[in-house]
Amino acid sequence: MATGLNQQLWASADILRGKMDASEYKNYLLGLIFYKYLSDAQLREVYEQENGKTDTFPERSTQYAGFMEWYEEDKDDLIENIQPKQGYFIQPDQLFYHYRLKADNYEFNLTDLQAGFNELERQGEEFSGLFADIDLNSTKLGSNAQQRNVTTTTDLTASMIAQAAS
Repeated sequence: MATGLNQQLWASADILRGKMDASEYKNYLLGLIFYKYLSDAQLREVYEQENGKTDTFPERSTQYAGFMEWYEEDKDDLIENIQPKQGYFIQPDQLFYHYRLKADNYEFNLTDLQAGFNELERQGEEFSGLFADIDLNSTKLGSNAQQRNVTTTTDLTASMIAQAAS
């Protein structure tokens, strides 16, 4: 786990090196990592509710498929089971894994990620302002929206590659 996080941080640092100062980088990258953590925790919780408590989990794609199956069968039941336990519920199209799939298909858009951040911040006091320091419109990520999308897409890809290596 620590090795994977270390690889993830270095891979993203390589992408952002020279684009922003350390404090901006920290806010941006740690915000992405925390959002990914919350998304992954939700997928693991769904998996355990369907399959029982475990220390080993299948690949993220399998967890996501199980999540989507339950969501499509009974969205309200899923939310009622997950939200009280986790303290939040991330919609399928706002999960980090979904963003990663969109990035793989060159369909990722920063407005989607911003919507995910905003929605999570509305889910309770503990999340209020959580991502306020992340400026996804910063010209340091790119001079226009397309370049900012490319930079963030590359970071999403780097985080998943680092995760697979761990």
